[in-house]
Amino acid sequence: MAHEIMEDDAMFSVREVPWHGLGEILTDYPTIAGAITASGLSWDVSVEKMTVPMFFAGQQQVIEVPDDFAVIREDTHKVVGVVGNRYEPYQNSEMWGFIENFQNQSGIKLETAGSLKNGRTTWVLAKNGIMEAIHGDPIEEFFLFRNSFDGSSPISVMFTNIRVVCNNTLTAAIRGARNIYNVRHTASAADQIKEVQKALGLRAKYQSKVNLSMEALVKYKMDATRSINFLEEVIFPEPKRIVQTVDKGEIVHTFEEATQRAQTTRTNNVNNVLELLEGGAGADIKGVKGTAYGMFNALTEWADHEKSVRVMNGRNEAELRFENAFFGTGAKFKSACFTELMKVAA
Repeated sequence: MAHEIMEDDAMFSVREVPWHGLGEILTDYPTIAGAITASGLSWDVSVEKMTVPMFFAGQQQVIEVPDDFAVIREDTHKVVGVVGNRYEPYQNSEMWGFIENFQNQSGIKLETAGSLKNGRTTWVLAKNGIMEAIHGDPIEEFFLFRNSFDGSSPISVMFTNIRVVCNNTLTAAIRGARNIYNVRHTASAADQIKEVQKALGLRAKYQSKVNLSMEALVKYKMDATRSINFLEEVIFPEPKRIVQTVDKGEIVHTFEEATQRAQTTRTNNVNNVLELLEGGAGADIKGVKGTAYGMFNALTEWADHEKSVRVMNGRNEAELRFENAFFGTGAKFKSACFTELMKVAA
């Protein structure tokens, strides 16, 4: 399949090649049926007992692995996860049914969908609305549906926002408002609608607080000195390691030191974010530069697009950046940055 992420992965995106450069491009928002086909998420899984071949007295025997089960894709017959005996899969077909109920209740538009790690994780990103913290700088509101078949996470609905001018994924942890809802596994259509309504209610509360927080970031001014101090003291503090001097088996001296490599990395990170503050995507929009809002977007752009990633195990950089932006270390970093900025801006 064209634009594969890994061998057995696929995805689609509407109208434009997304910043991660992956996926089949559709000319318009698809129906549920069209999204299932374009994303490749038409398969379900089976849960099978795990066995291992063993040899006893020159004869091969099959031994069951206690309490371990293999989750197998029914289209490729490949293992996508190993789980315990209490695991119950939330099938892709069930996820699409839930999303269809969600669409009927909210009018969401399916923007992109696909899988990662050969199907271990499946996801759907759906657009819901738009807001502006600054005139001429639109931020689109999204629901991110996520499911896993390796037991790492339950099916969930995450609330996220994406800045249009640069595709920055603005991850924000808001006190008193959850940005994720774990969906209860239910076969009842009535219960599914209740789950949809709960998620929509949480999103409305979360987005209201996000909007107020963005307004606070816009109002808080950060000149060059304040920006440098914030980056050096809060976001990228001086790296240190504990070094101990031992004499005759006893610790006689303990001190902290930073390696040259760590110091260089810190300096580069600070300088890269400062460059994005001045010339990053959307920095020239009136009202952005010199504010905590501009700082948050510079940090987000650095985390999503500039921060180096280690490519391993046959995966590619685009896939890793996408995963980190929404689910991984990048999402955690951006949320922490938002929290620190709100401490000074609120």
